[in-house]
Amino acid sequence: MPLTATQPEFAPDDEGDYPPTGLEHFKGPIAEPPGWDPETDETPDATPESDEFYTRRQLGLEAYDAARFERFHEERCADRTARQAEIKAALQAFRTGGVTPANDNLPAMARAHPIGQDAKFALSVGRGKGPRDIATARDYISGYIEDAYKALLAGDLNGACENLAKRYSMARWIQQHGGGSSEGPKPVSATPFVWIDPKTIPRREWLYGSHYARKYLSATFGAGGGGKTAHSYTEALAMASGKPLLGEIPRERRRVWTINLEDPIEEIDRRVMAAALHYSLRPDDIEGYLWTDSGREQQFVVVRTEGRDIKVVEPVVAALIAEIKERQIDVLIVDPFVSTHSVPENDNGAIQAVAAAWVRVAHEANCSVELVHHVRKSNGQEATADDGRGAGALKDKARSVRVVNGMTKEEAEKAGIPADQARRYFRVDFGKVNMVASSSSAWRRFASVSLGNGAGMLDPADQIGVVESWRWPSAQDIAGDVPEHLVAAVVSRLGSREAREHDQANGWAGYIVAEVLGLDADHKSDRARIKTLLAAWLKQGLLKIETRPDHQRRDRKYIVPAAPPPHWIGGAEVEQGGATSPSEPCSTTPRPRKGVGVEQGEKEEITGGAGGGANPPDEDADFTPPAFIQKSAPSAIHSNGAPR
Repeated sequence: MPLTATQPEFAPDDEGDYPPTGLEHFKGPIAEPPGWDPETDETPDATPESDEFYTRRQLGLEAYDAARFERFHEERCADRTARQAEIKAALQAFRTGGVTPANDNLPAMARAHPIGQDAKFALSVGRGKGPRDIATARDYISGYIEDAYKALLAGDLNGACENLAKRYSMARWIQQHGGGSSEGPKPVSATPFVWIDPKTIPRREWLYGSHYARKYLSATFGAGGGGKTAHSYTEALAMASGKPLLGEIPRERRRVWTINLEDPIEEIDRRVMAAALHYSLRPDDIEGYLWTDSGREQQFVVVRTEGRDIKVVEPVVAALIAEIKERQIDVLIVDPFVSTHSVPENDNGAIQAVAAAWVRVAHEANCSVELVHHVRKSNGQEATADDGRGAGALKDKARSVRVVNGMTKEEAEKAGIPADQARRYFRVDFGKVNMVASSSSAWRRFASVSLGNGAGMLDPADQIGVVESWRWPSAQDIAGDVPEHLVAAVVSRLGSREAREHDQANGWAGYIVAEVLGLDADHKSDRARIKTLLAAWLKQGLLKIETRPDHQRRDRKYIVPAAPPPHWIGGAEVEQGGATSPSEPCSTTPRPRKGVGVEQGEKEEITGGAGGGANPPDEDADFTPPAFIQKSAPSAIHSNGAPR
């Protein structure tokens, strides 16, 4: 839908005066007080006349009254000539008593009204604390004037008089707070804190997780192709459908507007429908709650340069606000941020203006605004919130900033992910959070989804990457995927040999694990896996650490079975090689050579319940099994115990 610009609200200028409307002559000029000196802009004595003069001139009430009156009649009279005639007739009635003979004395009556005597009434507004600031007080005045004219046109003289009296009370409050002095309004004023019951303070309105909040700006930083755009579509569908697609349970369904400024609408449709297919969503899960637009069809530049000046594109900003209000949209996601402006991206002042424009959209439209932003080239280093491309003003302006980082080679090794699959995984870190106590990283991975729009092998269907939640495998997860007969073999050997707990010892228990599983204990990634397995088996109670003196009578820590070395472990009868019973002497295990399995002379025959081994790991599990598990099928064990 094309954006429709709306006219900005009638607002005062920098000095607090309202612009002339051409209707000032209907009410006559402001009378100069006696003794007023135009050179010094002062009067000898403070009199009611001088107070009225300075207050009315400072607030521009003469022009302001007429302007507000004109706006009140704008909807009732489409023709400007008829509108002006109606206004003129009403004002003439006001001055001559056409409505009631007392109208000519209405201003005097309002000032004489108990409400208009002082600023006491003004102090009663705002939950008894008075107006928050001078601008708020002027807003009150505009409302009272409208109400006075409405009452006047309805023939309610008392109502008109009371509302004008409220206006005078508020004007006196403004004068007392510096807004009506000859020196002009105070640009800054301190507001005293008033104790309030914390239970009555409105709660922050979180829309999704602890990142999207109503009336606030948030951002997600990441490298190109790293998953940030696909992640935003999955989040949008989670919010629109109200379903926990990424594990986060939405508080309720939200209306979401996604604007992709780079891709055509066809590509946006592919991404949305692929995610909908992957998560088995139906039309009624989305329709009426999701809007999608492309920057190739509409302009969404909110700030641009004009010569040396930075200008806010008011028609676009106003149209965005109006559209969000009309559609009652809760969350606006814009991707990427760099395409929403044409200012130098390294200029902090310019980027500050762009970010401020989006904050204005969030505030005035009562929604959450999420900006997706690129990071600068990191040369393989992990990106942080400080690595956003260009100036850092966007990070400073946003309430919450997340950073997307791909899985590193080291992380893939620890998780048992094949190196060529690591690019499918990434994590989302909170790089800046100043509204919640803490947040942890969330892991994600890409799933390939076919749209089914192909026509055979020569014209295959589109494969779209959809983001899904992924859980980092724990030590127990990895240990639980080791086949039972291999665990039995490890426990058997640990019970028949001197297996040190320290990984730098020649007789480290990890070398026994390496023998059985066909790993290289001197390889960095394999060594990390072995440590993980030993830690998991210790935590499960399958193994324990025992302290006893070595042959030099020094206390050493050894890893041993939690129970005496059994002949039956997990239903598998094991013939122990080298030692026929735990009481027989054991030798220290030498460092195995790479690729060599169980030492010669040792033999294990796996029979009984575990003779057939465990089933291969399920490839559709929540995480990818480590590589060593995939190649350790039961049939891969020779009769002498060595891996094939």
